[in-house]
Amino acid sequence: MFAPATCRAVKIINSIFDTYCSWSGQKINKAKSFIYFNKKIKKSRKCMIANKWGFRTQAESKYLGIPLISRKPVKADFQHIIDLVRGKISSWESKSLSLAGRVTLINSVLTSISIFSLSHTFVSDNVMAEIKKLIRHFFME
Repeated sequence: MFAPATCRAVKIINSIFDTYCSWSGQKINKAKSFIYFNKKIKKSRKCMIANKWGFRTQAESKYLGIPLISRKPVKADFQHIIDLVRGKISSWESKSLSLAGRVTLINSVLTSISIFSLSHTFVSDNVMAEIKKLIRHFFME
């Protein structure tokens, strides 16, 4: 949910959560929940809202594996994707795979990892170049 950092917004969102919980019979796990603030919000306001809500605050996090950041992404923000592609490639015995087998693995596994993770945000050219280099090297082995 997105809302302005005001006490009124906290009350409205709490009301929405209470309604959801009463209708669904579920409870919100505050230990697993957090509030993500824009970097322009003052620390005192962040603390006041977090205390009123009972949630933790977090500067940066991931949602479904996608970094939630309020700045221009850098290569380090996507290192986990590069490492995931590298890990998949290293687990396969490329020398025992035919060319068609390598193409199949690239199309079904490696590109799906990249497409899901990178379709949600702008990624710098050097991240894409690194992933393409790993795939190219695996293909040419």
